[in-house]
Amino acid sequence: MSFSTPIALFIYKRSESTLKVLERISEVKPIQLFIIADGPKDPSELKKINSIRNEVERSINWDCDLQRIYAKNNFGLAKRVSSGLNEVFQYVDRLIVLEDDTLPQISFFHFCEELLEKYKDDDRVGHISGCNHYEYDDTSSYNFCSIANIWGWATWKRAWLHYDLNMQTWREKNKKVFMKYWIQERFHRNGMIKMFDLHCMNNDPWAWSYQWLYALYSNNLYSIVPNQNLVSNIGIGPGATNTINDISLEEYPPIKSCMEFPLNHPLIRRNIAFEKYYYNKSKPSLTRRTKNALKSLF
Repeated sequence: MSFSTPIALFIYKRSESTLKVLERISEVKPIQLFIIADGPKDPSELKKINSIRNEVERSINWDCDLQRIYAKNNFGLAKRVSSGLNEVFQYVDRLIVLEDDTLPQISFFHFCEELLEKYKDDDRVGHISGCNHYEYDDTSSYNFCSIANIWGWATWKRAWLHYDLNMQTWREKNKKVFMKYWIQERFHRNGMIKMFDLHCMNNDPWAWSYQWLYALYSNNLYSIVPNQNLVSNIGIGPGATNTINDISLEEYPPIKSCMEFPLNHPLIRRNIAFEKYYYNKSKPSLTRRTKNALKSLF
């Protein structure tokens, strides 16, 4: 049986990880598939980029409505994601989004599909995360919160309409009061304020996800995070675009088990206990914070 929820896959010039993600998508055979690709930064990239596009198209071995959104010139990550999704949402009212290094477990697709339908008209919910770095022991299958992970995610057109790459209204906010409501943990709150400041009215943004998080916050939209991880990043390493690391990591965070169905749905309310748990787990150790502080002095 074909999968009825539209899927968008962002590609660029990585072959191995792209084809792994596409192979996983092929297991559910979506009826509607959008391939979004940025253009070359310089002429030397053109051959590689065209090769990846051709490989991807040859690998789509099921009947589907394939929409190619290919840029001739290089937008950069932030503008390609924002412009690509703006175009997709001219055609669909909901969407699952994957990048060429985000490898989902099969239950991720069904998790997103069920919740996209369940909350399609609920203006309290704006984002569905697939990745959870710190699994949470709870009777519910997922939580409503202010954490919006973007390694495999889903949303609706009604929510994406709030997206503004320039974050024009951020300057008008009482930043400390506004952010204290959404991020109660001071270390992460201060870091996010700095990121929002950097991306507000930035003519050359290098990221798109901070603007999406701000769109969720400024419109009082919760994110859904599963209690277990459903998506791993398989592109972390020296050759990555954004997830650059000295050592390559095969799958991070690991996927330990499938999501169990039927889902156990929680009440629609923000789970502050989950947020505190999550931020506490992700907070750098005192030793690491001390080293970072000392580095900033020199």
